[in-house]
Amino acid sequence: MGRTILHESGLPREFWGFAFMWATHLQNLLPNSHTGDRTPIELFLNKKPCYDQVQIFSKTAYIHIPWEKRQTLDNCAVEGRVVMFLNNRKGWLFYIPQTKELLTLAWAAFPKSADMCNAIRRWSLPWTLTQKETVGKMDISFMVNGLSLGDFTKEAAMESQDKIAADLLVMTMNMVTPKSFKQAITSPKKSQWQDMIWTELCNMRDMGVYNILPIPKGAHVLRGGWVFVNKPGTGNTPARFKARYVARGNGQTESKYNQTFAPTATFTLL
Repeated sequence: MGRTILHESGLPREFWGFAFMWATHLQNLLPNSHTGDRTPIELFLNKKPCYDQVQIFSKTAYIHIPWEKRQTLDNCAVEGRVVMFLNNRKGWLFYIPQTKELLTLAWAAFPKSADMCNAIRRWSLPWTLTQKETVGKMDISFMVNGLSLGDFTKEAAMESQDKIAADLLVMTMNMVTPKSFKQAITSPKKSQWQDMIWTELCNMRDMGVYNILPIPKGAHVLRGGWVFVNKPGTGNTPARFKARYVARGNGQTESKYNQTFAPTATFTLL
């Protein structure tokens, strides 16, 4: 087997050691007349062999080159030939014809060859139907054999997400936060907003920060506005409504004021 593998690979005779190691590995993965229904690996290691890494000896693979190791116009991958399995970890040993180097990697792109696809297509049916055995497309057996169960996990996830989105939409429509005084008094929750507005005005009156006075001559009027906050309830906690009357500080200019009333902590106080 090793001689045949080396001959079919087209590699020089210097790779005879890799070819015989490859043949030994394949024989350990296959049952024989001495081991019966079990493979040599099952008898020796007491575990079933893994065929995920099985490839054709000297099969062409494309190995990705990291961007930091190549120039702007260089190829993103280099062509390699697989020559050995790695026993202690996942991956293969590749021979790079371009640089005459050996490289171990756990991942590489193996393109599908036309010969392998033709072989799979040729051996996909265990028998050839004769003219009398030809099954029509309207036959029930043809329909049953053509059926296949699909994977509906994505559809189920999308259905649950649509339900959550619909619930959130209903909650959002019922709990819209007004952006102005006019929106608050015309919203479906206008009674709650009116109560919060009255509460805010009473608090400002009690704290002595709000009073109705005539505008002094030559004074710059700093306008204000209402800010509304709506916090939806969770579980047994009801929804909360808040209203605050604030000054629009963006209308201030430096020439219109010379004092600040914001409490500021100095470094010495800290």
